[in-house]
Amino acid sequence: MRREKPSQMEIAKMAKKPKYKRHDIELPNSGKIALYASPKHSVAIEAIKEMAAFEGIKMLDLMDAFYQQGLKHGRKEVVEQFEQSQQMIISTLNYLPPGQPKKKKKH
Repeated sequence: MRREKPSQMEIAKMAKKPKYKRHDIELPNSGKIALYASPKHSVAIEAIKEMAAFEGIKMLDLMDAFYQQGLKHGRKEVVEQFEQSQQMIISTLNYLPPGQPKKKKKH
C-alpha cells in the first residue's frame, strides 16, 4: 500500500497546529502568568491546577526534597570520581619534593 502525499491544504493545517499549549495560572500575589508547555507537560499542569492549596504546597515540598537530594547525589558522585582519580595519580607517580633532603641533626 502506498500512502498518498498530503495536499497543500493539509500541509498548511499541520504547520499551523501549535506544539505548545498556553496555560494561564493565577497566583495569589502576582496575578496571572502565562506558561507554555508541551502536550506531555500540559497534562501535569492541568492536574496541578486542580489541586487544593494544601496539596499544592505538599507537592512543592516534595519537589524541593527531590531537587535537594539530586544535588547531594550529584556532588557525591563528583567528589568520589575526583578522589578516585587523585588516588590513581598518586599511586602511579613517585613524587618527591624538589631539592636535597633535610639533614638529620646530631645530638
